[in-house]
Order: sequence, then C-alpha cells, then structure tokens
Amino acid sequence: MSPAEYQFEFEGFVVKFDPARGAVSCVQIGMTPFVEDLYPAVRNAHWGTLEFQDAKVRIEEKVGEGAELFWSGDAIEDGKVAVKLEVHVTVQELKLRYDLIATPQYDFQTCRTGFCVLHNPDEVHAERVVVTHTDGTQTRGAFPTLISPHEPFFDIQRLEHEVVGHVVSFEFEHEVFEMEDQRNWSDYSYKTYGRPSRLPRPYPLPAGVPVHQSVTVTVAKNPMDRRYYSDHARVTNDTRTAIDDPFGHAMTLWSYADDTADQFRSGIVELLKHDPRPLVWLLGDPGDRLQVIAEMEMDVVGVVLADYSTLEANLPGFRQLLPKVQFIAGSAGNFTELNRNRPSRSWDGVAFCASPDVHQTHEKAIDRTTSTWSFQVETARSWGFEVVHLGPIRCPNGHHMFQYQASRARDEARLCTTASYWELD
Repeated sequence: MSPAEYQFEFEGFVVKFDPARGAVSCVQIGMTPFVEDLYPAVRNAHWGTLEFQDAKVRIEEKVGEGAELFWSGDAIEDGKVAVKLEVHVTVQELKLRYDLIATPQYDFQTCRTGFCVLHNPDEVHAERVVVTHTDGTQTRGAFPTLISPHEPFFDIQRLEHEVVGHVVSFEFEHEVFEMEDQRNWSDYSYKTYGRPSRLPRPYPLPAGVPVHQSVTVTVAKNPMDRRYYSDHARVTNDTRTAIDDPFGHAMTLWSYADDTADQFRSGIVELLKHDPRPLVWLLGDPGDRLQVIAEMEMDVVGVVLADYSTLEANLPGFRQLLPKVQFIAGSAGNFTELNRNRPSRSWDGVAFCASPDVHQTHEKAIDRTTSTWSFQVETARSWGFEVVHLGPIRCPNGHHMFQYQASRARDEARLCTTASYWELD
C-alpha cells in the first residue's frame, strides 16, 4: 500500500506529493509553505470535477541528485475513462518540475483540463510580483491583500515573487496561464491556471490528442532587487481583522421568490420561537413578504435582498413601509457576486454566503476556509459599509453554487468532519 504522502527534502527545499491525486500537495522553504497545491484538474462541460481512479506511482531517487516521480491515473465520467493522466515530477535542490499529459479517450467537452497552482496567502499576500508575459513584456504588482474582484494577473509565462528572503519563480510552458483570487469563493488561495477565462467554455478535446502543460519552480537564495520595485511599495500592514461574533444572530429565515405570504408567515412564526430577532433573506421580488413583516411588527436584524441590483430603485418605498429596518444588499451565491457588482451606499450593509467546499474538497482546504472571512469582511468594509453579515453557510435545497462536484451524491466535503459542523439544510 502506498503512503498517503511522499516527502522529499533537499537543503531545506521541501516537496510533498499526494499519490491519490497526482498532486504536489506542498512546496516549502524550510518551514514556510508558499505553494499549497499543484494538482491536475479535469472538469466536464458543466464544471463538474471528475474523480481519479487506478492511480499508480513510481519513484526513482538518486542520492545527492534528487528524485523523480511518475504518476498515472484515469479521470472517470459516467463510469467510463474520459481522460488518461500522466504526471512526471522532478525534484532537485531548490528546483521542481511538474509535467502533465492528459489524453482524452473520446471527444471530450471540458471547462478545464490541466493543472492549477495554489499560492498560500499566509506567506505571499502583499508580496511583490513580476509577471513576464508571452510577448516578453513585464508587469510589476503584488498579490492582493483585499480580495481582487477579477484576475490580478493575465497572460502569464513566468511569475516571480519573494518569500522569506528568497525569490521564487514559476516558468509555465505549452499554455497561457492567468491568476484568480480564490478568496472570492471562500477558498484560501491565489490560483494560477491554464487557458484564459476569456476563451469560450466548454471547449472540445479531440480523442487521442494529448494536452501537455508544464511548470518549473525555482528558488533563488538572493532576494529581489528592491530598486526594481520603486514604483510599487510593499503593503507592510496586515489588514486582516478579527470578526466579532459573526454568528451573533444564529437564526436566519431564507425565503424563495415563490414563497406565498402564508408560507412566509408560517416560517416567521416558527423562527420566532427560537430567535426573537432574526435576519431575513429574501430572494426575488420581496412583494407581499415585506408587508407580512410590517403587519407582524417584527424586530429583525435586517432584511437581505438577494436581487439588490434590480431592487435599488424600490428602496424608498421599502423604507417607507419598514422605516426602522436595515435593508441589506446580499448575494445568494458567494462573495464573488458582491465583489464584482458592488452595491451602492444606498444600502445599509452587505451580506453574503460562505462555503467550505466550493473548489477543493480535501480536509486541509476546508479547514482553511474560515481564514477567508476576515479578508472578505475587510474588503466589504473598504467599500464604505460597516454592517457586514456573513452567512448562511449553506443555503437550503442546494441553492448555493455547488455545481463543481461531478456527482452531488458523493460530495466528499459535505461528508467530512469539518464541513458537517457547517450544515444548515
């Protein structure tokens, strides 16, 4: 039986490999992990993540020279092998190379087939970045501290950043890469992935035509030349803030657009037995449901309107009906929707859902989901809002955006110990 994880260390350069996923599960300098995951991903036409089966690994170590790993596995869709995967990893002193070959076994529609690199925000947020583009030009910047609504870097051929006094470089081959800020989706990482998001999806992979992607990670012991960054000062303060009791109002009523006034009233009556001052989320046109709140003279924390962008013109009428109630712009999906369509200051606050299992489904990624909350709250406050509501964690009836799993029946993240504490449906 293969171990759950292999570890290789050369002069303080540590690489860990997960044989079940064909993934480099950690790259670190000494005790500092700057890469959280480097993994192959096969998504179907609906962004479902295909499971891997028949994983095999072979390792060759040469004393004083390094190690090579050869991994293979099958990505399964509807009980059939959709894509065969081969991974070749070379580990040397201060250098790692990861090669992926993915070969479709039939004409396969995909939204993403390739590898992704997850950069660790604990170690790299606000660090300087130099991106070399495919045309040879360069962009200087930094990993964002506040959550970037869109991709912070595009058209990446080479990416360099500093960590614990070293320069780390990522040299990508055979595809155009870009980066997104996954904290938008409650995933605690910056993700670099292949095939730009501006291109059409899904896209076809012809049977038998391999997809080849490579990245070489190199660590240099000398820090970056500070003069090169004279036009981009490093953010030195840590803007992450503690969230004071985010579940101060634990009870939330989640009401769908097709709820009748009577159904909504029944839900309110039941909720008031447990919490005399709830938070009310309304999807769709609030219609008669606001009238019910007025008739019952409810004392609510606030009313969250998930369709805020189309309802702002109606705010004066809502306030006339409920003059003491805070009206809050909310996202029924993730923080992303608010961040990319930021509400005006006409609203009294913002609200959004958080999820422990949007992209990565293993325990480590889920455990770190809570680390995104302070960044999300701080980003929302930077828009001028003091009132920020986080939750519910998972909306009922699968309304939350969980299309990422190929099989909802085997949503491993929902079954794991950590996520079980978060269930609300």
